[in-house]
Amino acid sequence: MKKSILLSAVALCFSLSFSSCKNNEEKLKDAQKDMIQAQKKLIKAESESMREYDNFRMKISKKITDNELAIADLKIKAIDGTMSQKQKFNAQVEKLEIKNMELKQTLDAYGTYNADTWDAFKKDIDARTAALEKDFEAINRK
Repeated sequence: MKKSILLSAVALCFSLSFSSCKNNEEKLKDAQKDMIQAQKKLIKAESESMREYDNFRMKISKKITDNELAIADLKIKAIDGTMSQKQKFNAQVEKLEIKNMELKQTLDAYGTYNADTWDAFKKDIDARTAALEKDFEAINRK
């Protein structure tokens, strides 16, 4: 009887230790699965962010190109008026050209892509683009 109780106790201890190892192995596998899922989500998020950046960059590049064409049109535009009016017009066109060039340089210089700088960069570019559009509207009204 003592032997069977002792054997039962040993068997119980062995099975408990074996099942706890299995639980640890299962926990490890679950943790590995969770880590793989987290890596997949991170890769997907990075991919979506890069796609958003690329779309934004293409949209702004198109605006810059459109601005360059509009500036070229303004440069060849003959305006009626005095010499001082023509000089003022040419100075305004030159300012547009400089602002457009600065916008292009800022867009080209953005190399550190991360979430912290992305929002600030996007707001800055959007504000510059909007200001440039207003300047174009103002000069075209004349």
